[in-house]
Amino acid sequence: MRLTTRLTEAALERGWTVNTPREAAKRTGWVGIDVPEAERVQHDLLEHRIIVDHRPGCGLRVSAHFYTTDEEIERFLQVMDGLVRR
Repeated sequence: MRLTTRLTEAALERGWTVNTPREAAKRTGWVGIDVPEAERVQHDLLEHRIIVDHRPGCGLRVSAHFYTTDEEIERFLQVMDGLVRR
């Protein structure tokens, strides 16, 4: 929950749409983050060896598992910052 909270807060800080519950108790192990051209961004993330799923109407399905590190979350956010066109 700590990692999905970090993802949710970081997405909202950047003005991205979060299509999953914001309250940790109502959230599962993934966060739906929608950005402009989300399908393109998903393909571009693959070039950085970051695997997420694109779901029409939801955006990017970003999962954080027990083996996901804080550094991986920060790298994802950094790469996303460079890929999302404002």
